[in-house]
Amino acid sequence: MSLKKEIPVRKLRHNPKTGLLEPVAATEPFLKGPIPIWWIEKAAHLPGKTLAVGMAIWWLRGMAQDKPFKLTQKALDTLAVSPDAAYDGLRRLEAAGLVKVTRAPGQRATIDVLLA
Repeated sequence: MSLKKEIPVRKLRHNPKTGLLEPVAATEPFLKGPIPIWWIEKAAHLPGKTLAVGMAIWWLRGMAQDKPFKLTQKALDTLAVSPDAAYDGLRRLEAAGLVKVTRAPGQRATIDVLLA
């Protein structure tokens, strides 16, 4: 039994017409495309959870607006990827030329998706 309590959070947006804050409808997470099929195909042929790591990368890339980003534990948990599998998958994607990874001591890796 978890002792951690969830705190409900509502998102609000300012309505310039009324000057009031109004609730915003919650949205489901989604992958932002287009995602080149050759990229998915190449990742799908790699072993283990590599494709799941790739989908987590594309999910985060969409939110990062095509800027370099860090792979989050939430994204990995959502796609049922363990830390070891994430490390292996990221290494495989990098070796396949699908991502560029910049590593710094004591920090999560920074990722760039390669499209050429």
